[in-house]
Amino acid sequence: MRWLNIEIANLRSPAFVGAEPVERATWLSLLAYCCDQENGGVIKGCREWKDRQWQMTCGVLASEVCAEAQLWAWRGNDLRVAYYPVAKEAEVQAKREFASRGGRASGEARREAQLEAQLQPEGEAGGSQDGEADRERKGKERNVMEGKGKEVGRSAPQSNAYLLDEEFWAEMRRHYPGIDVDAESRKMDAWLLARPGRKKTRQFVINWLNKVEPALAPAKPKEKSKWAW
Repeated sequence: MRWLNIEIANLRSPAFVGAEPVERATWLSLLAYCCDQENGGVIKGCREWKDRQWQMTCGVLASEVCAEAQLWAWRGNDLRVAYYPVAKEAEVQAKREFASRGGRASGEARREAQLEAQLQPEGEAGGSQDGEADRERKGKERNVMEGKGKEVGRSAPQSNAYLLDEEFWAEMRRHYPGIDVDAESRKMDAWLLARPGRKKTRQFVINWLNKVEPALAPAKPKEKSKWAW
């Protein structure tokens, strides 16, 4: 803790009021050290500390601490400081842990958002209904333009940007020979299960496959020379 939490009632207690000024100052120094360490008001194993160590850690003299007083007490080699705010220490530690968990959660959310952004097709950053309708319209127009380039007499596949047909997957297998496209498709389905707002568009598939590292081809065994003995 970075501050002292002292109740006024403790400063009006007989132990504090009846103490000498040096004892009060010593108690405040011990209390400040314990709050800084968050040790529950117990300085463990300090009975054998020398005068210099007491001065460096708590700012008091060994003779001052070893004197009997009502504001602290010795229990074996441990020194217990009276009126230590144990409840406030627990409260501070609980808030710190809660903040730490919140920080970890926000970090995971940021990483999730970065992954979403990486898989987001270019121009889909809005996410609104108007943008979705506009993307669907553009997808239909793109498919119509693709159909114009096909040979006469061959019917264009009845699909838009959100309908993935076998012809499209065949093209993906041809363009990504080092990737198991079918296995990656199943991974996409699993990834999209937790994101109902996302759709398995063609652009989504291409973005996904572009980020997959192709498998390395196995090295071919060296042929033995026919002149080898």
